[in-house]
Amino acid sequence: MLSPCPTGWKSEPEDGVDLIRYAVRCGLFPLYEVYDGDRYRINVERDQTSIEEYIKRQRRYTKGSILAEELTKLIDARWHQLERIVRAFPVDNEV
Repeated sequence: MLSPCPTGWKSEPEDGVDLIRYAVRCGLFPLYEVYDGDRYRINVERDQTSIEEYIKRQRRYTKGSILAEELTKLIDARWHQLERIVRAFPVDNEV
């Protein structure tokens, strides 16, 4: 579960929902389900949303403390791993 925290994130309270959407769309926070502990389905595919917008809208990150390029590489690696799991253990259409 990802829940916005305006105080900790140093963001505006009204930006909370948008920040969560950015986290999901850029792939930082994958949205997927696990059925019976062994079958997986990705609910929302990441799109071309840049992690930079997510970082920029939070003042908790000081300039240079988070490198978008490195974070993007980590996101890509995590997504490739999740996609392999989903292919290996798919949810049947009957669920």
